Amino acid sequence: MLALASKMTFICLWTPAAAPLPPVIGATIVAQENELLQQLIPSLLTVAPRVMLGANGTVWADSRGMNAESLAKDLLDVFHEKGVEKVRAAISLVPICAEVAARFGKGKNKGALITISPGSERDCLARYPIGVLEPSLALSTLLDGIGVESCGDLARLDLESVEVRFGAEGTRLWRLSRADDSRRIFASMPRSLPTASLDWVDYTLKDAERLVFIINSLVGNITTELQSRGQCAREMMMIFSLA
Repeated sequence: MLALASKMTFICLWTPAAAPLPPVIGATIVAQENELLQQLIPSLLTVAPRVMLGANGTVWADSRGMNAESLAKDLLDVFHEKGVEKVRAAISLVPICAEVAARFGKGKNKGALITISPGSERDCLARYPIGVLEPSLALSTLLDGIGVESCGDLARLDLESVEVRFGAEGTRLWRLSRADDSRRIFASMPRSLPTASLDWVDYTLKDAERLVFIINSLVGNITTELQSRGQCAREMMMIFSLA
């Protein structure tokens, strides 16, 4: 048995040229087709293996197993080549962080490419106003009434008080403010596990070193394929079948 470990890294690109009004953050399906982004998708797919349209003028790319920063730069180049100069990309392991940074990049994160380091996601969100999470008018009024102005303010509250005061919507935004985003931007792609085998024709084995050499060779083939995928293995299973 071979167990694989690979984290998905999200690239979110946003351009004001494609942003609909009013914006609604947190959605993964675009409400209405955007002609500009629709025209860009074929070109973007020549750079990234998986690309999809998001809401609010965003485009998502999956950089798992690839150099995320290099891929993001290539995607930005596609926008520029198509005449879209105002575009920003953000890279993060957490979708909401990539989306907020791409759409509302501020402070040190005003550049065309923003990279959010693993482990810093909550701190990155903390400085943004609570409005980036698009609370309803009713919830926004309640939050304003207790002095919650930023994502960091909301994240510091405890879950029980949020559930009691603000209900399901408040709880959802509380999780987002803490960089807890369970959205499935991309569906899982089932892939066959790497395997290696050898038909043994010498039925008599007297030298154990020959067997060790063959085993190392087979394991080497598997690890080489895993490296090419950007993955690693926690367990491997070896099976000897006797004729």
